[in-house]
This record gives sequence, C-alpha cells and structure tokens, in this order.
Amino acid sequence: MAISTPSAPTLQLPLLPPGEEATRTLRTGLLLGLGLLGFFLAAGGTISLPVGGAVSLLWPAVAVQFVLALWLGWAGVLVGVLFPLASNLLVADPVTALAFSPANALQSLIPLLVFRLFRLFPLMRQWRQTALLALASLLASTAAAVVGTSLQAWLWRFQGPDPWPLAITWAITNTLSGFFLSWPLLRWVSPVLWEVAQVQRLGRGKAFGVHLLAGALTLASVAVAVAIVFQVLVVRGLPIPSQSLAGVLGLVLLPVAALGIHVLWRYLAAPLEQLLADAEKAVANGMPVQSPGFEPAEFKLLRVRFAEVLDTLRQQEARFRQLFETVGEPIMLTDPQGRLLDANPAFERLFSVPVARARGRNLVAFNESPAREQLQAILSGPPPKEPVTLRARVRIWGKGVKQVHLTAAPWYDRKGIFAGYCVVTADITREEEAAQREELAARLASLQHLLAGLAHEGNNILQAGLSGLENLLARHPHMAQEFTSLREVVHRGQALLRRVSLLAGERERLPSEAFSAAELLVGVTAAMGSYPSIPLQLHQPPEYPVIRGDRHMLREAVEAVVRNALEACREGGKVTVRFDRAEVQGEGEGLGLAPGPYLVVSVEDTGTGISPEDLLHVFDPFFTTRDRTVHQGVGLTLARAAARHAGGTIAVHSPPGRGTRVHLWLPMAGSTPPVPAVAPLTKARVLLVDDDPQVRQGLEGILRELKMEPISAGSGGEAMALLTQSTPVDVVILDLLMPEVSGFDVLQVIRQTRPDLPVILSSGYAPDERVREALQRPSTFFLQKPYTLRQLEDTLAQALEASRAHS
Repeated sequence: MAISTPSAPTLQLPLLPPGEEATRTLRTGLLLGLGLLGFFLAAGGTISLPVGGAVSLLWPAVAVQFVLALWLGWAGVLVGVLFPLASNLLVADPVTALAFSPANALQSLIPLLVFRLFRLFPLMRQWRQTALLALASLLASTAAAVVGTSLQAWLWRFQGPDPWPLAITWAITNTLSGFFLSWPLLRWVSPVLWEVAQVQRLGRGKAFGVHLLAGALTLASVAVAVAIVFQVLVVRGLPIPSQSLAGVLGLVLLPVAALGIHVLWRYLAAPLEQLLADAEKAVANGMPVQSPGFEPAEFKLLRVRFAEVLDTLRQQEARFRQLFETVGEPIMLTDPQGRLLDANPAFERLFSVPVARARGRNLVAFNESPAREQLQAILSGPPPKEPVTLRARVRIWGKGVKQVHLTAAPWYDRKGIFAGYCVVTADITREEEAAQREELAARLASLQHLLAGLAHEGNNILQAGLSGLENLLARHPHMAQEFTSLREVVHRGQALLRRVSLLAGERERLPSEAFSAAELLVGVTAAMGSYPSIPLQLHQPPEYPVIRGDRHMLREAVEAVVRNALEACREGGKVTVRFDRAEVQGEGEGLGLAPGPYLVVSVEDTGTGISPEDLLHVFDPFFTTRDRTVHQGVGLTLARAAARHAGGTIAVHSPPGRGTRVHLWLPMAGSTPPVPAVAPLTKARVLLVDDDPQVRQGLEGILRELKMEPISAGSGGEAMALLTQSTPVDVVILDLLMPEVSGFDVLQVIRQTRPDLPVILSSGYAPDERVREALQRPSTFFLQKPYTLRQLEDTLAQALEASRAHS
C-alpha cells in the first residue's frame, strides 16, 4: 500500500475527500488536531507582536493553513479561517479579527485552487510540485498581506502608521515560512495519511497511524501551549528567566513521553504480540478472525491477509497431497542416508510392500547391482546440485524383476538444511522389453537377410548338382542304383534349404501342393520313435482331408510339436494327439484366419507346462529353455512358418501347472486336384540365361537329353544382344539375379520386342512383388531353384503349349 510512485490517477485532491465513512474519524481528528495546533500558533504569534525581527509563531500557522486546505479541501479552508479568527478574538480585538479574516481565507484557499488548476498532487516528489508550492505560497501570502493590511488601514481610518512596510514584511515572511514549513509536511506526512486512509478502508477499524498522528499533533500542541503560557507569564511581569523555557519544556515533555510510550504499547506492541501468538497457533488451529483485545486496523488487515495466505497454503497442500497420492508413479521421500520416510500409494502397487511396513528401510535394499552401488555412491557424497537419474533392476516379491527409472532430487527443510531426497520411480519394464524386442527384430532381420543369401547360393549349388545328376542318370540309366545315395544327399540339402528359407522369412520360396493330411502321421511316428516309453494316445478322424502346403515342412512341424510334448512328459505324464475338423467364421477365432474349413492338429501333454514369461518367446528363433547342445530352439519357429505358409497358424496354451496344448490350424483344400494333361515336348530352341557357368552347363545337358537345342548366355547383356540380333528362340529360361543387367531388364526388353515369347523365370530367391507382377503377364512362368528334371520338363511343356496357343 505504500506510495512508491504516486501519480495523479492514483491520488485525488484533497487527499481525504468528504463523504467517506471509513475516513470520517481521520478527517475529524485532523480538523480538530490541526485546528487546535493552528489556534495555539496564531494565539502565541499574536501575543508576541510586534514582530520586531523576532521569530514568530504565526509563521508555522501559515503552513498549517496550507496543509489543511490541501489535505481536507473546503473543510480545511474553513478551519484555516476559523482558528486565526478565534485567536484574534481571544488575544487581540474584534477589528483585527474582522480585518484579517478575508486575508486568512485567501491564504488557505489559493494553494488549493492553484494545485487543482494544474491538476497536481502536492507530494513534493517532482520538481513541478515543488515549484507549484512555491508559486502558491507567493500568491497566497501576497494576496493575504495586501488584503489584510488594506482592510486594517481602512478600519483604522488610515490614522495609524504606514501599513505597506508591514504588508511587505508579511508577504515575504509568510511566503518563505509557508513554503519551507509546509514542504516537509506534504513530503513526509501525506504518504502516511494516504496509507492510513487505505488501511481504514480495508481494515474496517481505526488504524494505528491515526493514533500516531494524534500523538504527534498532541505533542506539538502541548509544546506550543507551554511556550505560549511561558510567554504570557513573562508579559504579565512574572519574574521567570528566559533560560527557564527549556526546563519547563522538559518538565512537560517527560510525562508526555511516558504517555507516548503507554500509547505505543497499548496500540502497537500488545496487539502485535497477540497477533504473533495467534500466528504460531494458526498452522494447527487456524487463524482467529478477531483479537480478544484492541487491535489497530493495520493489524486486522494483516490478520485477514495472513488467514487468506494460510488458507491458500492449506488448499495448495491439499492439492499437492491429492496429486501425491493419485499420481501413477511411485514418489518416495527419504532421509539423507536413503531411509524411506514417506511414499504415495503407487509405491505399494509397484513394490508390493505397504508404505507403513517399508518406512525406515533403505532405498538401496530395493535395487540390484549395479544400481545398488550407484545409489550408495550418491548417498555417501554431498547432495547433488541437479537431480540424478539412473536405471535400476528391482526384484519384487511375487512379480520377478522389473526395470525402473529413478530420478532423485535433494530437498531441504524450511531452514534450508538438507533433509533428504525426493525419488520419483517410473516402471519402464514394458519399454525395456519393447526396446529388446526391437533390437532382437533388427538382429533377426539381419540374420534373415544373411540366411536368404545363403539359401540363394545353396539353391544355385544344388541346381548345378541336381542337373549334373539328372544328366548322368539320363546317360547311364543302368547306374540308377549307385546314384541313390547322391540323390538322397540332394534331397537332404533341399530340406535344409527349405528350413533356412523359413527362418529367412521367405515362405514364398517353398512349394505348395495338395496332399492327404494322413501324411502328417509320418511326423507323429518319427517323434514317437525318439521316446518309445512315453504313452501317446492318437485320435484319428474317419477320413483324412486334403490340405495344401509344403508336405515336408508340415510333417516336420507336427514332428516338432509332438516331440516337445513327449519330452515334457519324461518324468511322468501322457500325450494326446487329435485330428479334428473345424469351421472358421467371422474373425477367424481371434487367430487371424480366413473363414473356411480347417484341419486342427491338437497336441496335449500333462507335463509341467510353460511359465508365462517363457510363453511369450516360444516362437522366437533360437529360444529354448533346454540343453542347447541338443535343442537349437527353432522347432516351433519353423512349425509356425510352415503353418502360415499353408494359410494356417499355430497356437500354444499353457495354464500354470496343467500341461501344454498346441493347436496346428491347416486349411483344407477339398479333394486332390487332377494333374492337367501336358502335351509331349517337341524340339525347340531354348535361350538359357544364367551367370553361373555350372548351372548353365548342367541345364544344357538336361535340355539336350530332352531333345532341345540350348543357346547359352552368361549375362543379361549377352542375352539382350542375342535377342536384338533376331536370333530364333522358342522359349527363354531366365535367371533373375545377375550382375549389371538383371533378369528383369532382359524381361522388359523381351516384352517390348517379342511380347508372346514364353519366358520361364528362375531364381534361388522366393518370388517377390516384382516376380508376382511379371507372372500376371501371359506366357510368363516361374521355376524355384533347385528344380528337378520332371519340374523343368512340365514347365517347358506348359510354356510351349502357351506359345502354340498364341500363334
């Protein structure tokens, strides 16, 4: 409320306008106090006349007239006229009182009018205000002197001495005294009056400043009164030395000082002590709205403000407590040694320990290495200037291990003393697991890329070996028995590359054919041969349906699932295998299956089951909980890949302690489709394009055995040169992946120049989107390496038949 930078919009003239109920007492007190002081000053000054060059009490009376008008307006002007009139009637004569009343009216009125005219408030904080006060003093004193001396001379019939020297003296002395004595009052007392008025407006009571002003005016009035009495006694002839004035004032001021101390104690110290006592109890019991005794308005206002602040703090504390208890992450308060002082309910949800039970335990005890050592280092050193963060593994009773993120920030008590740490804990287990899965997926993608390259190269090698073997058998059919072991090696290599293709995520590489589901019993029998002593119950359908997929990989998938079930029952239990039919409708049983009929191969064991943690990873490549020297951890991975290649899926269920159930869903293919009749091969010119010389050499021999005329090209550029030279060609066997000019580039040229020429695309990789798009065009076929003589013969027959149909 202090007037720091007063300006016209925040203040008004007069300072205490009439009509306000809150400041009525203050206005009345000022009018009476300043009026009484002015009366004493005017009376004393009149008694000591003629001036004769001595200091007169009339001079401070002029300053009283100025401040009365500027502080209190028209009421102040009226009092500024009345107190000199009363003093003149008391100690002078009616003619003097009548002569000087208009002069006193001008002396009070002119300063108020001047400041109102220039719209400035006389705080004396700006040079313009000081200059205006000097102008107002000059005008008021000069006008009063001229009017006063003129009326006095007229009333005395101009029979007295010349009045103009007195007028000049009056104007000069009143101008100087009015300016220099009213300036400190306006400069230092006006802010006090303004603040006291504001306090009374807000505090609804009497401000202490009122008592302070009253005491100051009383003290000044008493001092002036003592001086007047002393002067009167001297004038009356009482033999009192002039040096006794100081002693008389001392005698009077001593009891006045005692009275002032009593007033200060009663109206300031005692209420302040009561306010402090109430404030000490306010935290627990609330702030009383009223004091039992007297209390100034300033203290009442302070009490109200303190109660409002306390209420705000309590609301903020309640909001903080609500936030503290409802936030989802654990928040812990510890002492400097790390012992738990308090925590929110989320602490119990994460750590499974009640807060009351955990109090006093050290935070280090909840963590595992290396976070334990890091926390011990933090707690043993000085408090850090910034919050400290670290990741930790926390072992929780009944929940295993969780990954958490700790943020520890030092906190201090109200005296600024280090009191401990505020630790915010975030459960990042899922985020860590997601990051690990992403890292595993990235590694798996790299591994799959490597495996895909190995499969491609392996298929090329097998293709060369298989072509050579077919050539030998064609030339020496009587040696078929001797070549049986070599054929078996090639088939085993093909099976190995099929597994590699599945691990590489290239299910399109595998052949898909319709066959009877009874062939899956081969996998069941193979698994039973490894564990003949474990009982297995087999439920077979009345008739096995026809399914579609890679028969070899699906046999191995069934074998892997049954083998796992038998191994889980080595210490007791049994295995049940069922072949059932199921119809999938709508959302596909939540497994992402297309609607339609399915064969469900169910394998159930009564073993120990799979833990929830391990159940999440049973399909991950190379994941196993058994001896890695025996188990590679790819059985279920390959089984799921084979099932998905066939258009189905696999699901694993393992209730705790109740064994494991595995369901292999395979779509039915209806009946076995008839093999279309293919016309016998006729002699044709075959353009063979492959960058592998061994593959070309083997295929050239096979083509010659088929009575074909091979034309070889070792690169895409060589093939394009032959085609642009209009070399007669009936069909093209085109390898897709070649350096510099790829098979796709050659295919584009063929389709632009000879759109009806049959093209057999060949690759060790699975057909991708570009291959599938190329196969949409007529006269385009695909052979997956390695392929047999029969597969090549059938594809060539289809290609030549399509060529004859277009011609």
